[in-house]
Amino acid sequence: MAKKAKPQILHPGGIALVSTPSLEYMAKTAYKELQRCAKKRYLDFHVVKYQKFSREEILPQIQKNVRLRSVYLFYDFNGDTCHDAFVLQLTVSALQDAGAQSITLMMPYMPFLRQDRKDRSRVPISARDFIHGYERYEKVERTITVDMHADQTQGVFDKRSDHLPGHVIFVPWIKQHFGNCLEQVVIVGPDAGSEKRVKGIAKRVGCERAFFTKERNGSSIEVQEHHGASVKDKICVLNDDIIDSGNTIIKAADALMQLGAQKVYITGTHAVFGKGIYKRLAQVGYPVVVTDSLHVKAKPYINVLPLGRLMGHAILQNVIENGSVSTIIENGLPK
Repeated sequence: MAKKAKPQILHPGGIALVSTPSLEYMAKTAYKELQRCAKKRYLDFHVVKYQKFSREEILPQIQKNVRLRSVYLFYDFNGDTCHDAFVLQLTVSALQDAGAQSITLMMPYMPFLRQDRKDRSRVPISARDFIHGYERYEKVERTITVDMHADQTQGVFDKRSDHLPGHVIFVPWIKQHFGNCLEQVVIVGPDAGSEKRVKGIAKRVGCERAFFTKERNGSSIEVQEHHGASVKDKICVLNDDIIDSGNTIIKAADALMQLGAQKVYITGTHAVFGKGIYKRLAQVGYPVVVTDSLHVKAKPYINVLPLGRLMGHAILQNVIENGSVSTIIENGLPK
């Protein structure tokens, strides 16, 4: 049988994957996946060097020639978020001044997206201001990210964006982990806002779904109300986009156990993990599954799903003829 030819890269100047030091693990995986799927002579990879000065001043330095190349910048927010947001602009500026043909931002996790509207007087719409801050650079053409907090945030972008939903990662994990007993699995949303996401996962996996709504009884007590499939004697997979304080998803997990669930898994795309979350998760004892969009401490109860291949194929679909990120969203990653 003839060997299948690798697809032709449409960028004559070549492609450069450029990464922050703390996201190098993901960018390297994406780079190796691209090498496997496309012709190597078009590809390059290197890590940005950040020089620190007094009073936290930062100078980004691009380590290789990117002139006339299509640059895919892997950027993370594992440090101080506001500091990282400004350093992002400095890094983009350095790439543009270095002669990049185009710049695509590869941000598996994007901060500020929960601040996407005015929910009270005299506050900014921080999601809009963050995105417009880096989009003002001429060579920035696209943003690729994973599991935005709200789909409507895509309307904030002035330039093109690709949103990779969380089901692309969690559906294969669920099928692999529970393949022999999917009829016993229920996908559960911890609140009403997650109903759409769990519906999408359940449909692709072929199992039942449920979700909780929260009502306040008095000034502070929250009562969990269950909707959808019965969870009695079922394996419940709670899924959300962000795990921060863990309050909502842990309360939902406790409620599932009170309703007779056999076992509960807490899953979330972005492990924001606020203060004290590791201690709380250890105390409650539920297995936790997250992605590596943010750094996660190694713990026996946490399973981390890598995003490197997903990001590599998102790039591939953007640089080949007739490529489409929708192929990944609808069909998942190739084996």
